[in-house]
Amino acid sequence: MLSNQFKFQYSVGAIANGIKTDMFTFFLLFFYSRVIGLDPLLASLAIGAALIVDSITDPLMGTISDRTNTKLGRRHPYMIASFIPVSIFYILLLRLNLIGISHKINYFGGCLCVLVSLE
Repeated sequence: MLSNQFKFQYSVGAIANGIKTDMFTFFLLFFYSRVIGLDPLLASLAIGAALIVDSITDPLMGTISDRTNTKLGRRHPYMIASFIPVSIFYILLLRLNLIGISHKINYFGGCLCVLVSLE
């Protein structure tokens, strides 16, 4: 049987993925359609476009990381390097009120595409 300490330490690794998944699943579409005032169709299209970009970049990054051989391992250098840009784009994703209404869909889609590409 596994100890509670081992279960806790193992589950800590899933926190980042859980935050991202919950934000995209439960919060993002509601936030952009109700709070920001973006047309729900446009917000859905931007999320869909970001997921399409993600479906292309995930296998590409997997191939690159599989061929990487560093003292930190295959994937750790990329996770360390992406920490700051991912944090910045999460903040930018929720700060849409700084720009005008005509650029919201471009800003939203761009932030989403970059964010899912980095994760």
